[in-house]
Amino acid sequence: MIMLATSATFLIRKHRQFMALDLLVLVVGYFIAQRRTAKNLPKELDDYYASLRNMEAYCRESIRCWETIASHSKTTATIKQHGSKVDAWVKQWDRYLIYFYIGEFSASMVQISIFTFGLLLILNDIFNERATPGDLVAFVGYWQNITTSLVNCKETKTSILEKLLGATRGRRLLEMPVQVEHGPDFDFRGGAVDFTNVEFSYEGKKDSTLNGLYLQIAAGTKVSIVRKSGSGKSTMLKLLLGLLKPSSGHRRVDNQKVEDISISSLRSHIGIVAQNARLFNQSVMDNIRCFANQDVTDVEVENACRRACIHQTIKSLPDGYRTKIGDDGQNLSGGQRQRLLIARLFLQNPDIVVLDEATSALDVDTKASVQKAIREAFLNMTVIQIE
Repeated sequence: MIMLATSATFLIRKHRQFMALDLLVLVVGYFIAQRRTAKNLPKELDDYYASLRNMEAYCRESIRCWETIASHSKTTATIKQHGSKVDAWVKQWDRYLIYFYIGEFSASMVQISIFTFGLLLILNDIFNERATPGDLVAFVGYWQNITTSLVNCKETKTSILEKLLGATRGRRLLEMPVQVEHGPDFDFRGGAVDFTNVEFSYEGKKDSTLNGLYLQIAAGTKVSIVRKSGSGKSTMLKLLLGLLKPSSGHRRVDNQKVEDISISSLRSHIGIVAQNARLFNQSVMDNIRCFANQDVTDVEVENACRRACIHQTIKSLPDGYRTKIGDDGQNLSGGQRQRLLIARLFLQNPDIVVLDEATSALDVDTKASVQKAIREAFLNMTVIQIE
């Protein structure tokens, strides 16, 4: 507006009524065009930022919970969901750009028209000795303001590219292959687990976390592993799930090497309640059924929660099973979070069960009830319990 006012004052002072009439028509047309686009622009911009926040939140949550997602063989589904959110964001951005650039085009046409018409008038006055070359130089200087819109467009493009790069990094992390993804499918034959001379050490640590580990678990047996904290119990489970790769030795499930089979296929047979398992910033219902079959009913979810001794607690929440539990279940206690994870396990109904201090936050009575339900639910299955 300052640029238009300055240009108008300069031109009207020099060229009187013809320039004044021209500028009046152009300015009125400018505001009419801007008003037509301004009706939809705020809503489209608000929707754009909403879709951007939704995409970024899902990306951050997926990165934070990648172990949980990978352990339940849901990497592909998560990538597809992430892709759909990126697509929604891009579509909303395109809608916003339509209205944005209509306004920008209108403004640019006004500015270009002023420049072109004014330039012709000044050149005519120069030829008729009513203006000097200095007037032309002064007028051309106003044109530099027009480049501001081009610079802003470039900065916007740069910002969008940065956001897309950030989203791409999140997708690459989810797609990062930990083990074989395209090998033969795992053939479940009862759930026998065998570790042979397995060694593993974390990067940056001198001592090995596991050194020459031998472990045999027969199919359909219940095993409790009790070792002191920091001795590699959780590391063993991550090795079993293919989340980590040993420096030497072999891991076998039903006499099939973990490194030779499709890791996604293996994980689809294993249900885990991990010590550091994550909950999502979604409703209770969505958190429980997220790793189960898509056709699971609400009744089945409620039955799983009853077995995990969490049904009544959920019903007492403000919106029951539709209550959002906050980032990583921050609105729930430690014991309630553990019971939700156990309910998720019941609903998944896996062939091999892995429990990593799954009931450590429960009181004595609740712990006894939940452990009884676990024994009954997985009576003839391999159950590995870390204490």
